Amino acid sequence: MKIMFEELDLSFSLEDNNKGISELNLGKYGGPDKIINEFIYYGKDIFGTILHSLFNKLLQIGYFPNSWSKGYIVPIHKKRITK
Repeated sequence: MKIMFEELDLSFSLEDNNKGISELNLGKYGGPDKIINEFIYYGKDIFGTILHSLFNKLLQIGYFPNSWSKGYIVPIHKKRITK
């Protein structure tokens, strides 16, 4: 198989993983998996290395779970401002 962009086929470093975790938006509702960002953010000392291994293994075998493509879209009504 020919790889078009080799730089996209590199393993994640632990620093990349930790940077992604530190940039999570807090105070948001969880998606279909019901995992809120605070769970990962505040548990990064435990979950960071586990997620790092998981992501690299999935990248290595070329598998992306379909359920990770699902999310919620919630319309939020904004009050109309009249002048």
